Amino acid sequence: MRIFGNNWRAGSLAVLLTLVGTCWQAQAQDHEGHASLWERAQLFGDWRGVRTRLAQRGIIVDLQSTQFYQGITSGGPPGKRGEWEYGGVGDAYITIVGDKFGWKGFLFSIHAETRFGDSINPFVGLAPPNHRLLMPPEDPPVIAVTNYSFIQQIGRGWAVSAGKFNMFDLWDQIYHGGKGVDKFMNASLILPLNFGRPISAVSIPGASILKTKGLEIEGVLAVLDTKDYSTKFGVEDLFDQGASIIGLWKFFHKIHGLPGYASIVGIYNTREFNSIDPSGIIFIPGQGLQFAEVAGSWGVTGILSQKLWMDPANPKRNVELFAQLGIADDDPNPINWVGTVGLTASGIIPGREHDGFGVGYFYTGLSDNFKQLLNTINLPLQDLQGVEVYYKFGLTPWLAVTADLQVVQPSVKALDTDVIAGVRTKVTF
Repeated sequence: MRIFGNNWRAGSLAVLLTLVGTCWQAQAQDHEGHASLWERAQLFGDWRGVRTRLAQRGIIVDLQSTQFYQGITSGGPPGKRGEWEYGGVGDAYITIVGDKFGWKGFLFSIHAETRFGDSINPFVGLAPPNHRLLMPPEDPPVIAVTNYSFIQQIGRGWAVSAGKFNMFDLWDQIYHGGKGVDKFMNASLILPLNFGRPISAVSIPGASILKTKGLEIEGVLAVLDTKDYSTKFGVEDLFDQGASIIGLWKFFHKIHGLPGYASIVGIYNTREFNSIDPSGIIFIPGQGLQFAEVAGSWGVTGILSQKLWMDPANPKRNVELFAQLGIADDDPNPINWVGTVGLTASGIIPGREHDGFGVGYFYTGLSDNFKQLLNTINLPLQDLQGVEVYYKFGLTPWLAVTADLQVVQPSVKALDTDVIAGVRTKVTF
């Protein structure tokens, strides 16, 4: 089944360029705006009232750009020590509020993004030091509409949703990890990496039933395709390679009046994968290595989040403890289990309400099958672990510069420990 042709990629590019051009034109007319350059929430202000008028009509537009400069100061693969790379992303988020058009309880959201430059992710392997530069997954420069989806309320706290979902966006709505542009940068401290096989893609069409509590997602039951559509606007041959089934529930609580939650997330993917069990691999002359097939992959992750301090007058000023613990099958998933723990703080320094800092630790346990498989080609592996610390300088409400340091024990035993330094600049337009 083919719903849209691939020529929509060109169309999506035109739409995004038109949107950006409109914003620049509006800013050219805006000059000072209603707030000073140091106080406004966006660099380009209110676009001489255009942003506000759009919002009043039910169209909310958010534009941002994040740039990274990271380098391996110690360790790393041979020849990569001292390697520094510059890259960045641009994001356009558009939300259409159906209430403004007479369609009560309806929301439609679009996320268009572009990626440019280079990343040191390929040099570090299974602990990507830059989560945000993993998406879109094709070689840059690339531009794509990675999310277009609707939500329709169907009852008190219940809604249905369908479309093409950006899984990084979806996970951030559940976990609030910052998507690599606000808090930590290493994917190990943001994503449940034990879900790598069960999800098997990052921009996926599907449908879900949601339970909400206030502004938070309380529960999800979703059915998703298993193929990636990051750089395809349309979808085709839905579920021809199986489906991913996702279930989630959050248990909200308060400790001494401070909010927190514990949640459990489970995923099962019905797709057939190449087995990583060495005993199932054979060599056929003229055809090379042939892998046995294994049906399905699963993963389960528990999450804990607890505010340790929060300003009653401004909840954005807080200190938060977080932790994840997840497991997955030993075959076909290369990652068998993961654990993370960390602490973040936002706006707690007087006079620096836009600053934030954090420290986190992660451990990634590799599958025994995966270790044995790589050992057959004389590449001994070990579990990964690492630490990341960052400090975000909120120079203005629209500009933040983050200094970041990561120390990672790599999966390849022969490699030295990686020390990765970097700087991140985020601008909200």
